[in-house]
Amino acid sequence: MPRLGVGAEVEAAALPLHPALAGSDDAVSLALAAGDDYQLLFTAPPSAEGAIRALAAQHHTPVHRIGRITAAPGIRLVGADWPAARFAHFGGAP
Repeated sequence: MPRLGVGAEVEAAALPLHPALAGSDDAVSLALAAGDDYQLLFTAPPSAEGAIRALAAQHHTPVHRIGRITAAPGIRLVGADWPAARFAHFGGAP
């Protein structure tokens, strides 16, 4: 995979969690690594946030800002430790 020279910070507290995870000590870990994918992830410039929220409201679709793109390569999780992989999305061992 080519390196694009950017990275990301993901805010653990901003992750949308399924109601069944409420109160679970493993909620963030399960949301990040359990393999049940219920959310789409996309990036947009900060200047587009208002338009995105308006469009999402018009279509009754919740959106959540969970982080930001950074100049430093790599992905950092803010507010929690990265969980061990629990699911291999493309087969094989995690």
